[in-house]
Amino acid sequence: MRFLLKRGYRLEQVERGSRLQLPMELWTVERLQREQDAYATGPRLAVVTAALHRPSGHLAGFTELSVPGDPGRAVSQEDTLVLREHRGHRLGMLMKLANLQQLALGHPEQRAVTTFNAEENRYMLDVNEALGFTPMGYEGAWRKVGAAAGTAGSSARTGS
Repeated sequence: MRFLLKRGYRLEQVERGSRLQLPMELWTVERLQREQDAYATGPRLAVVTAALHRPSGHLAGFTELSVPGDPGRAVSQEDTLVLREHRGHRLGMLMKLANLQQLALGHPEQRAVTTFNAEENRYMLDVNEALGFTPMGYEGAWRKVGAAAGTAGSSARTGS
């Protein structure tokens, strides 16, 4: 930080990379099965917990861990999704907890799980902190300010 600050940069924002898979599909049992089938041919294994809304027969949410083949590498917490109409009942927390329990039973050799969230996603950060996740690093986007930067400015990225 001091390096960039001394050179006229200021922190513009804390940034998150995102991706939208196209075409946009609904989360269904069939979609989850396709995801599982894709994992079966790769070096990682998925551990998934899903919640079924019994009256409708539709999924209310799911969470997924990606387990590497090498137990020395951290497990990745991947997507967690709770449909809007089922939010506010701690379903995300309960699914994540159940999935972490499944991980412990099926892969006791694993020693860490990593996850990434937008800093402004306080709800999910609260869930993760309640489960015991602690910060390990941040990534920020910086912008050059002042006359030397020109009208458009220049940028630098940092991460840890």
